[in-house]
Amino acid sequence: MGSVSVRRRGPRSYVVEVEGEDHTLGNLIVSKLLELGLAELAYYEMPHPLEDRLIIYVNTREGVDIKEALVKAAEEALRENEEFRKLLLQELKKKGIEVDV
Repeated sequence: MGSVSVRRRGPRSYVVEVEGEDHTLGNLIVSKLLELGLAELAYYEMPHPLEDRLIIYVNTREGVDIKEALVKAAEEALRENEEFRKLLLQELKKKGIEVDV
């Protein structure tokens, strides 16, 4: 991941630009912001398919700090990913498939 910048557009409205990322991170972060109740509105766009740049638009809930919200969303995504990884490896092992990690 490249640089990340956060710009305020209004009292609880922000634009987060992330260099070097694509739809995968955009969808994940937006989903987590909404699922955790940190944002009233969140969506992303990729300005151009040949640019590795992601723009996330967020309207946070009252009293939510945008930077804390982004960190919480990323931490939750990492936690779920690790949980999924463990379950997948367990199931593969039950099937006799060993995976080096």
